[in-house]
Amino acid sequence: SYKTSYDIQVEQLDVLRIIAANTGLYGSYDTGTDYVPRTGPYLLHQGERVTPAGQAGGVTVSFGNIVFNGVRDGSEAVSTFKGFLKSPVFRKAVQEAAAGR
Repeated sequence: SYKTSYDIQVEQLDVLRIIAANTGLYGSYDTGTDYVPRTGPYLLHQGERVTPAGQAGGVTVSFGNIVFNGVRDGSEAVSTFKGFLKSPVFRKAVQEAAAGR
């Protein structure tokens, strides 16, 4: 029977999962993850990126329409947000919202 490339990829992933389950691999994050729970062997896929913990580029934090990129942890997010609240950009946005713009 005819198999699409998607069908073949699904079968390959299933085989890789079976191999991983029987070779001591801790798992695979083919759909992505923000956190690897423990050190050990994982199955990596072509095109995936691995960033050492000390070199992580940060995450994007959103507060409604307010977005901060490259935030490394919660305290940095809070600090960045507090700085934004004191900024002229924020004051102008509040004034425009109050004026109905």
